[in-house]
Amino acid sequence: MVVRGAGGPEVLHLEPHRLAAPRLGQAQIEVEACGVAFGDAMRRRGYLAPPWRFTPGYDLVGVVTAGEQIGRRVGVILGPWVGFGGYTSHLLAPEHALVPIPVGLDPCVAVALGLNYVSAHQLIHRTLGLAPGQSLLVHGAAGGLGSAVLDVARVAGLRVFGTASAGKHDRVRALGGEPIDYRSEDFVRSLRRRCPDGVDAVLDPIGGSNLLRSHAALAQRGTLVTLGISGAIEQGWSAVIRGQLLAARLARSRGRRVRPYGFASTPWSTPAMCRADWATVLQQHTEGLFTPTLGAVLPLTEVRRAHRLLDAGAVQGKIVLSCR
Repeated sequence: MVVRGAGGPEVLHLEPHRLAAPRLGQAQIEVEACGVAFGDAMRRRGYLAPPWRFTPGYDLVGVVTAGEQIGRRVGVILGPWVGFGGYTSHLLAPEHALVPIPVGLDPCVAVALGLNYVSAHQLIHRTLGLAPGQSLLVHGAAGGLGSAVLDVARVAGLRVFGTASAGKHDRVRALGGEPIDYRSEDFVRSLRRRCPDGVDAVLDPIGGSNLLRSHAALAQRGTLVTLGISGAIEQGWSAVIRGQLLAARLARSRGRRVRPYGFASTPWSTPAMCRADWATVLQQHTEGLFTPTLGAVLPLTEVRRAHRLLDAGAVQGKIVLSCR
């Protein structure tokens, strides 16, 4: 699947392509499932995307058909340009980039444990290093990443507050979170009523001016993690730039810390860490610690429908494209 131009789901096009034979150190993979992420939609709209046609997609699961591990089901976090290449039926990948998938695990479930759950694991355990009993606020708590954060935080013994629209509060509660309606409540005031000293950490994927309020929700020695610009980008690049300058100013304030997080692109999220943490998350799933929610599983040929659901926020859980 390629993106031609920038715009809505109509710029997504399926095209045939010739797959070369694998070279030494490469594996040929028949893809079974690939994940759909908000970052894919951003690039489809033209943000942080190359000017030429490209294939989006962060992670996938498939079976090795040529190489050293023929017949094995593996996961792949694509590089060197993370976030590109996943929407495809076949591909070549370096042998060292393959993550073993437990025998018998549904590939759609396995890929749902990829980007979002690996990010959640890294945010809580690597970026923040939170201990049981500490508190956390996550924005967009009912979304793909937010739901994963709630699930991983529950296992870690954290107290988690999550902003979400009222219709999604039951989902937040089901995952162990305490919901805050960002549409009808001032989340800082609501949070301070429940947690007077502030929270130990805030995960903010919204960016822009929202960072200032997220910073105000922190305890005196708390940490704000910036990990996206989903809100600011809707207001244009000027809002994004103002948000980045604001984050830099907040980082210089005393007591509270500000840390950036980017999947496979920051010191606490290198590609090697992502592969290791995906293996950890998969093992925890086999132990019954958590199970991802599949909001929709659609064939690759229905990629436009998948993006329409993503744009509308009409699905609670992970959207997966099936290539089987």
